[in-house]
Amino acid sequence: MSYGFDVSNTAQANQLASALSQYGFTPKANGLFTLQSQTAQHQEIQSGRFYVFEEGTLELIDPNGSRLASWTVSARGIAASQKGAQSKATENWANQAINAMFTWLTRLENE
Repeated sequence: MSYGFDVSNTAQANQLASALSQYGFTPKANGLFTLQSQTAQHQEIQSGRFYVFEEGTLELIDPNGSRLASWTVSARGIAASQKGAQSKATENWANQAINAMFTWLTRLENE
């Protein structure tokens, strides 16, 4: 049976799907589990480089619509262009969020 994680309710669908794949999870529409996210970005410019910070929450929703868990994650992207820094921040955020979820899913004991 393939469970799959639906990332279509997120602003970071492509980045989260990529991060899921790195852990062997299946990203797919109408998956058994749903991921939802809410994030915000802010930026700074120093010495001609853009620093974009992305903070937000990833939620894991079960097939009945109940929240199983959530993780708050902060990430940053640095680049010569604003768009590049934004892209890196979102990619880093997605990787850290899926890493947190993977750790939660694979821990030995439930608290």
